[in-house]
Amino acid sequence: LQAFQLLLSRCDHNPNVGCMLYLQSRIDPSEVPGILRSLHAFLGGGNVRAVSWDVGVFLRNKKGFPTLSKNHQFMFQFIYGRLGRTLRTLLEGRVAVAAPLPPQPPSPGTPNSSNRLYHLQYLRHLRTRASLRPLLDSEEAVLETPYLD
Repeated sequence: LQAFQLLLSRCDHNPNVGCMLYLQSRIDPSEVPGILRSLHAFLGGGNVRAVSWDVGVFLRNKKGFPTLSKNHQFMFQFIYGRLGRTLRTLLEGRVAVAAPLPPQPPSPGTPNSSNRLYHLQYLRHLRTRASLRPLLDSEEAVLETPYLD
């Protein structure tokens, strides 16, 4: 945070200078309070423009579809609840295949295919939760969306 604030000050706090949060590793439950304190400070003064999720952070549910741990779900809710409509979401990394592939190429409709479609669908699902919807889809948020860069 201090390095980014120094960069901002040297750029005269130009609004075109922003940063991206990159979430790449799983979180130990004991680390969550410290991470949330850091995120709170960073989201308030960091000019965050995007969040990048590494696909290695995702777990698999019983059917093989991607899911996030409870800690990452809480972070998602915290970050998107604060900056929701102004954030861009990216997915990075190589999708690991959970089960051995059959000899024929996988179809895009199977959860083990090597695309990020299911990860994006899951993140969209998290965004539609009842706790985030009033923050992201309020009348004010909808009216200001066309004016956001």
